[in-house]
Amino acid sequence: MSAPAHPAPPVRRTDIQALRALAVRAVVVEHFWPERLTGGYLGVDVFFVISGFLITGHLIRELAGTGRIGLSRLWMRRVRRLLPAALTVVAATAVLGGFVLPKTQWLQFAQHMVTSTFYVQNWALAAESSDYFARSVDTSPLTHLWSLSVEEQFYLVWPLVLIAAAALLRRRLVVRRAVAVAVAGIGAISISFAVALAPTLASAYYSTPLRAWEFAVGALCAVLPVEWIPRRYSALVAAGAGAVLVACMGLYTPAQGGPGAAAILPVLAAGTVILFGSASAGKADRVLGAAPVRWLGASSYSVYLWHWPLLVAATALGGGTIPFLTKLLLLVLTGMLAYLTRIHIEQRFMGAPHAEGAPAPRDGRRASAFVVSSAVVVCLLAAAGAGYVSHAASAAPSVDPGCAGAAVLVNAASCRPAHARPADEAVLSAPSRMHVSGERSGIYCIEDRDAAALRTCSFGARAGTSTTRVALVGDSHAGQWVDPLAQIADARGWHVDLYLKSSCPIVAPAQPLVSVEFPDASASCSAWRSAVASSVEAGGYDAVLTSAYSSSYAGPDGSALPLSAFTSLWRTWTDAGAEVAVLADTPRFGLGLVPDCILATPGDVPCTTPAGTALRPDPLELTATLDAGPRSPGLISTGCDATRPPATPCWVDWSRSAIATT
Repeated sequence: MSAPAHPAPPVRRTDIQALRALAVRAVVVEHFWPERLTGGYLGVDVFFVISGFLITGHLIRELAGTGRIGLSRLWMRRVRRLLPAALTVVAATAVLGGFVLPKTQWLQFAQHMVTSTFYVQNWALAAESSDYFARSVDTSPLTHLWSLSVEEQFYLVWPLVLIAAAALLRRRLVVRRAVAVAVAGIGAISISFAVALAPTLASAYYSTPLRAWEFAVGALCAVLPVEWIPRRYSALVAAGAGAVLVACMGLYTPAQGGPGAAAILPVLAAGTVILFGSASAGKADRVLGAAPVRWLGASSYSVYLWHWPLLVAATALGGGTIPFLTKLLLLVLTGMLAYLTRIHIEQRFMGAPHAEGAPAPRDGRRASAFVVSSAVVVCLLAAAGAGYVSHAASAAPSVDPGCAGAAVLVNAASCRPAHARPADEAVLSAPSRMHVSGERSGIYCIEDRDAAALRTCSFGARAGTSTTRVALVGDSHAGQWVDPLAQIADARGWHVDLYLKSSCPIVAPAQPLVSVEFPDASASCSAWRSAVASSVEAGGYDAVLTSAYSSSYAGPDGSALPLSAFTSLWRTWTDAGAEVAVLADTPRFGLGLVPDCILATPGDVPCTTPAGTALRPDPLELTATLDAGPRSPGLISTGCDATRPPATPCWVDWSRSAIATT
């Protein structure tokens, strides 16, 4: 009697355990030292392939043997396998977060506690347009659980898909072929959408449907007949695929992150390791069965759960930086917690070790302990979350619009210094209410990044009755001046027109430029600049204020924009009778959210960063400084004095700006 096409997996497949060890090691190293292993995030993709292989192999064996799938038993096993350890880490993080996270993050943290517990964290991060690679002091300690959410959503739906496929196709095909057809079809649809949408869809990184093809690759490895693979060379092919995977982890950068086309090579490499490892089972044990590899593979889930909250907590306590030795200590602590979690939680609720994919033996006392302990932890999490939310809700008093954001400029004498902690710290816990933007006041309009139409809006006195006509021109950074300008316009009878467009500075229309952050916006920016230049020149303005995040723009070859790109346009406005004033951009502190930094700084000590860091080269400001023409533009500083030595502390102090008296 011939062997089945795909024999039941052994109690331990060393190649899969080694693949797990490689995946979790890559993720952890990339999180701790992102500059050392820029493609370590591919470890998550590897986990998805492994999961697709294991669950599909188990399901087709059950379908072939019994003709049905025990859904309740399958799902309960997954819950017992994952939930106890996950709840433990979420609960520990809930306690830790109260000590290390600033109050400004408590509301989001409470939301992440809920979404992590119910395995929808990926959709929460997608809704927030969260950047997986943007790691800073304001990063959530539960962000990493997005991948667990994707995996559990797959486990919830995948058995239903296979049941439907078997019911529809088994009359003409055997179960394994029916599953193969379904897997190939779903994988093809998923990868088609992933390749098309991943480059432009902000939420693609966290999308379960766009990640489904990675699980499908693993699933195909479970249904393809192993006897077709030449066993003589299987170990060599698996080793070669593993080398390709390791190379991808070392060469890929965050620019290739996501489920799109760039992920195809490493995902196929992981699938090849699994498929050819099946054909050469046992041959690689001597190489891959080393004790450290086996331990890391078996503990990969717990290691993954613990490493990120510890890293985020240390980052928050360290103000954004962690010494190398501290990172090593964090890795040791992660290993210790992972060991204790695996021994006393994972194995306690799952019972004795058993074959991959096989149902765990039933134990009434263990099931009762699981239900009771899970209920207790969930109740504690609910209480902790309610406390965080309650604090955030009570920490939202009304804020004086005259002392919020850039509006401090017109009330500098009556407002506290901008760098000082407010008398009521609750103001900082409601950062969305700290800045009263013109957008909420109905006086703010800005053209979208990819649109070229000329869109303007106005505020202040009517155009025919105003004493002074002013134009505010620039990108989104110029928009921060709307509130103080609105107050000044009302007080002095000015009429102000806005010419704003995201990711587009106002320079000479003939000057080609590229937005470093959003290069696709260059074409629309050129057309918009041409329309604005003509409109402002013919507008009869008394003054033109311009500001931009000018350091993020460059010529097509990456070179800095020439001074003439700015001055030639300013000349057309001054020749038309307007005064031109450059509003220097806000210093870049690199400290995360300013309210978080202020809360972490005692008393009235300013939240600072070295002037050499905050005052990056600003072409717009530099041009205004060097321009010595007959009607050179005025330069309005926004704080941090450029004459300070680079190592001296620097902070934004709005009262030092000249716009309030200009």
